[in-house]
Amino acid sequence: SYSFCTLLPGHRTMHDNHVRRGSKGYAVHDAILARTNEFNMFCIKDCDGRGYYHSALEKEAALPCTYRPAFTFLKLLGRVLGHVEGSCPSAYLPIVKLANPIAARSEEVIEISHRTIQEVHDTVNKDMCLDSFYKSLGVCCPSAEQVYGSKAFCITTKEVSELLQSTLVTTAPTLPRAFYNALVGMYTSNCKFVVFFNIFRATKLLDLLDNWEGCLSSRKSVLEQEKNTHDERVKCAMQALQAGCCTDEERRCKQGMKYRNEVVVRMRTAALDLLNDQEKVDGLRACFTGWANKVLEMPARYGFTSRDAALNILAKSLVELSTEVCISQKGYFFTSGARHQHNLIDEKPAHPITFLSSPGLDFCFSSCTSVEGAKYFTKVDSPSNPCAAWGAFASGKHDELYERVKVLYTVIFESAEAQGVKQMSMLPLGLGVFLMSLGEELKRSVVEIYFKVQFDLLASKDWGFENYYLNAQQYTEVAQNILREMPTSCPCNIVLHKKDAKFLAVELSREGKAAFLNPSDSQAVMQGMMGLYWEKGRSWNYVGEEDWAATSTGVLACFGISSQNIGLASN
Repeated sequence: SYSFCTLLPGHRTMHDNHVRRGSKGYAVHDAILARTNEFNMFCIKDCDGRGYYHSALEKEAALPCTYRPAFTFLKLLGRVLGHVEGSCPSAYLPIVKLANPIAARSEEVIEISHRTIQEVHDTVNKDMCLDSFYKSLGVCCPSAEQVYGSKAFCITTKEVSELLQSTLVTTAPTLPRAFYNALVGMYTSNCKFVVFFNIFRATKLLDLLDNWEGCLSSRKSVLEQEKNTHDERVKCAMQALQAGCCTDEERRCKQGMKYRNEVVVRMRTAALDLLNDQEKVDGLRACFTGWANKVLEMPARYGFTSRDAALNILAKSLVELSTEVCISQKGYFFTSGARHQHNLIDEKPAHPITFLSSPGLDFCFSSCTSVEGAKYFTKVDSPSNPCAAWGAFASGKHDELYERVKVLYTVIFESAEAQGVKQMSMLPLGLGVFLMSLGEELKRSVVEIYFKVQFDLLASKDWGFENYYLNAQQYTEVAQNILREMPTSCPCNIVLHKKDAKFLAVELSREGKAAFLNPSDSQAVMQGMMGLYWEKGRSWNYVGEEDWAATSTGVLACFGISSQNIGLASN
C-alpha cells in the first residue's frame, strides 16, 4: 500500500489507490478498480492457471506468434501475408496491408476465439513457417482453447470500418498537418523509403539537404559503434549463461539479449546494405531533398506561416518530430483482466476504447540520445552505471525540457478531448528503457518533469475528463509528492493506482468513453509501423506497444491500412 500518513484536503486513499479529488465532484469507479487485475508482464493465465507469454523464450511458457489475436484478426480481414521486399527494415517488421479495403467488404462478423485462432494457426503453418524460433523449441503447442478459454470476441466489418474512420492525427501547432501528411505519406512510410528513413530517423531533415556526406559518414560510424557495443553485451551474456552462474531472472534477461541480437543483426544488415549501395541511397536522398526544397519555396502550401517556420521543422529529426504527434483511433482489446480472467479472450465491451499513441523522449538508444540528450544534459562518467551517459541538466535546460514534454502531453490531451474521452487510463510514458542513459539523480528529475507536466495541464483547463487514472509503477511516490504540492485543484479526479492500465481501460469501456495510452515509438507515428515488433517480437522486443497491438484492433492504425483515413498524401 502507498497511503499517506497525513492527507491534504481533497485527497483520500482507497485500498492501494490515492485520489486527488477534482473540483467537479465526479465519481471514482472504485468497484471497477477493485475487480481489475494488477499488471503481470503480459501473462496469459489459462483455464488451469498456467502462465503463457507472447514474449517468452522458454519452451515452458512460449507461444507461437500465430497465436497472437491480432494475427487472426488481420488474416480474417484479408491481410496480404508475407514480407514484401524493400518494404521494411527486416522480416521482423513485415508490411501490414489488406488485399481489399474494409469498406469494400460485404457485411460479415469477424470472430476472435480459440476456434478461429486455432484454424488460422493451423492453416498458416501448413502453408509457410512464420515462426522459426518457436519451431526450434521442439515443443508441442498447447491448444488455443487451453490458452484463451471458451469466450469469443465478435465484431462486424461495418464496426471495423467505423473504427478506421475514427482515426485522428493530432500535431503540435508548429507541425502543420499538411506538411505531416505529405512527409509521411510520400516518403517516411512509403515502401521505397522505409529503410532509408529508419536509418536516418535521428538525423535532422535539413542535414539530408545540406550535409549529405556528413550524414552518410555519421550513420555508418554510429552503426559500427552500436555493433561493437551490442556485440560486447551479447558476448558477456553468453559467457554468463555458459558459466551457469545466473539467477532465473538474470538467465531470462541474457537469453533475451541473445534473441534480440538476431533482430539487431538483421536490421543492421539491411541498413548497411542500403548505405553501401551508393547509387540507390543517393537516388532516394535526391528524391526527398527535391521535395524538401519545394517546401521551402512554397511553405504556405504545406501549412507554414513563413519560410522560417518551415526551416525550424526541417531542422528537426523524425525522432524529435514524433513527440509532437498523437495518433488516436477507437478500438477494442480482444482480451481482458478482471477477477479470474487474465488476458483470456473476452466478449466485446459496450463501448470502444480510444487508443492514444505517442512516444516519449528517447534518452536510451545511442543514435537518438546523441540528439536528444545533448540538447538538455551534460556528460558524465559513471563507473557504477556504464550505460549512463548524462549526469545533470545543462544550464537553463530544465525549463526547456519541461516545455518539450508539455508539447507532447498537450497533443495527447487534445486528441483525447477531440475523441470525447471521459476516463483516461494512463501509464508512465517514456519513463522505462528510454531513461537508460541517465544517471540516477537526473533520471528522478526527468520523471518529476513528466508528472508535473501532466498534473499542470490537467489543472490548466477542463479537457472533458472525469477521471485521470495513472499507474505510475515504480515512480508512484514521486507522483504522490508532486500531487501534494499542487496549489490548485483540477476539474477531474486524479487517481494513482496499481492496476494494469490495459485491463482498467477495458473495464472502464464497459460503462463509458475510456482511453488507453499506448507507449509508442518514433517509427510508429512517423513511419506507420504501429505496434512495431508486435508480430514476431519476444523478450526485449515485446513490450508495451507490442502487447497493445498484438491483443487489440490497434493494428488497424498501421499506415498500410489507415493511410486514406488519416489523409496521407501519396506519390
